[in-house]
Amino acid sequence: MAVFGVLDTDVKAHTGSKHNYYLGEMNGKKVVIAPLPVGRTGKAAAAGTVAALCNEVSSIELVFMVGICGGVPFENTKYDKAINPGEYKRPNVRLGDVIVSYPIKTGGPAFLEFDYGKIRDIDTRENIKANLKDIFKCSLRLSNKALEAARTVKDLYENIRETPWEGDIAAFQKKDNTEKFAKPASESGSSSEFQLKPDEAPQVHFGIIASSDSVMRNAEVRNAIAEAENIIGFEMENAGVATAADMEDKRCMFVRGVCDHSDEGKEKSWQPFAALAAAAVTKSIIAKIPGN
Repeated sequence: MAVFGVLDTDVKAHTGSKHNYYLGEMNGKKVVIAPLPVGRTGKAAAAGTVAALCNEVSSIELVFMVGICGGVPFENTKYDKAINPGEYKRPNVRLGDVIVSYPIKTGGPAFLEFDYGKIRDIDTRENIKANLKDIFKCSLRLSNKALEAARTVKDLYENIRETPWEGDIAAFQKKDNTEKFAKPASESGSSSEFQLKPDEAPQVHFGIIASSDSVMRNAEVRNAIAEAENIIGFEMENAGVATAADMEDKRCMFVRGVCDHSDEGKEKSWQPFAALAAAAVTKSIIAKIPGN
């Protein structure tokens, strides 16, 4: 897994459990890595994994969901500034970029759960907007500690372009002889405006991620939801993680690498690099959380 590559210590398997857990450290903080069951995705698998983890490792303080997602490209955005003072403007999310789940206004949500099943019965973009109250569900709040740490990373990134994750990505790629986690040379059907160039580092975007139990593979539906709620990414596990963590009286945070554009042209070539980039950004956030 990509997250193994950014640990500061060797990975150790946690013994004495029927679940697969792995132990390590990031920036002096102890971490437990709990992969989803092989071949399973979605809210149920994520919720079950988090519930089991919290029950077996009672000292867990924060739960990070780290992985891949579909991004929302936005052609008219200058992506060097994701957030403009006083007014949010959706960034152009490219293949290889990273999304940190983050509220775009005080007291607002950092992620939203929506019912994709209801969307399938809606024919047009206008009807989707008219039925948003039926599509979206209430979302739980994320960890205040993690959000504060993310705010610090965000401020340093946007004001002085501090990018510690670049070093972690490069260090792991240098050790990885398979080149599995290298950036793909190109993505069929995508212009360079919508994917990282070979010599570019990932942009990190702070905004709202939408969560559903079905894969988003429709550009028209994607755009309608994104425009209505300022969504910049889509994935399938965050809602399950948040629900299970809340039931265990834990808090969570989501960091996702962008491997496709949530449309009909899904491919898998960007998945390894996107996962590595998300893991490296997560490490940067964990570094800013106080305590050991």
